[in-house]
Amino acid sequence: MKKTFTIIAFTLLSLAGLRAQIGFEEFPLAPESEWNGSDLTSNNITVDPLIFPTNWDTAFGGYWSGGFALSNHTDTVTSGFTNMYSAKAGSGFDGSSNYLVAYGETYFKSYSGWPFDLSSFYITNTTYAYNSMRDGDQFAKKFGGPDGTDPDFFSVTFHCFWNDVLQDSLIVYLADFRSSDPAEDYIIRDWTLVDFTNPGASFADSVHITFASSDTGMFGINTPLYFALDLITAITYINATDYAEDNDVVFYPNPANDYVQLATKASINSAELLSLDGKVIRRADKQNTLETSDLANGLYWIRTVLNNGSIRTNKVVIQH
Repeated sequence: MKKTFTIIAFTLLSLAGLRAQIGFEEFPLAPESEWNGSDLTSNNITVDPLIFPTNWDTAFGGYWSGGFALSNHTDTVTSGFTNMYSAKAGSGFDGSSNYLVAYGETYFKSYSGWPFDLSSFYITNTTYAYNSMRDGDQFAKKFGGPDGTDPDFFSVTFHCFWNDVLQDSLIVYLADFRSSDPAEDYIIRDWTLVDFTNPGASFADSVHITFASSDTGMFGINTPLYFALDLITAITYINATDYAEDNDVVFYPNPANDYVQLATKASINSAELLSLDGKVIRRADKQNTLETSDLANGLYWIRTVLNNGSIRTNKVVIQH
């Protein structure tokens, strides 16, 4: 049985974009349990419009070897890898039951293959990782060291790719002891909002996840490579050509950062980016893309002439 979820809410954003808030409550999990692919029914957690892979290795009787798992575990006390599926917050975001747990370097991607803007999400440590950093264990050190002065850190980076080209990256520190003021040292234990504040820069068809830590050894990072994730907000771009009505022109992303992509069922004769006073600033290339990376923030016009002679004019916001 394919694991498929229903988006909590859709809000129409523009001709080409839908704002999706992605939660995980509709998945039927028994209390204090997880789904990690062990039943071999699927190797993905699909929550339209995103796919989160899960890796179940059948060797040695089977084990979760990475990717994402669904969980509703609430154990905030027990240390060690036997409690790898619990969020330190004790529940999903805002007291919800279900959330995702990520293990190891992994990724998530667009369900349709069409792009999305990763707008925001909530993140926290797992109990396993939190307690390991707080106390140390047989594999990893206590963060801060014996006297609390070691400049330790543990971070996860979200790399946004579109057509295999890196668009933007965002580093989230799940623990940070690098400040000269010990009062500023922290290990995240509550759900924390992560907001991409640069609209258009997080434009992606896949998001790859990597880790970094001050605690490393001959086999790499010693800190347990886990975190919990919930309530992801993304602006999704459906197949824009199909989405457009006859003779309509749609464009994305909006707000734009480095470029604007145009799409239509009709053929485009020409497309131009204009200032508000009508001055032509840029003409589209053969792929119907308008480069905007060097332009000032603000409101602009896009004027498109179709091969049937009709003209379409739209407003676009450029925001770096």
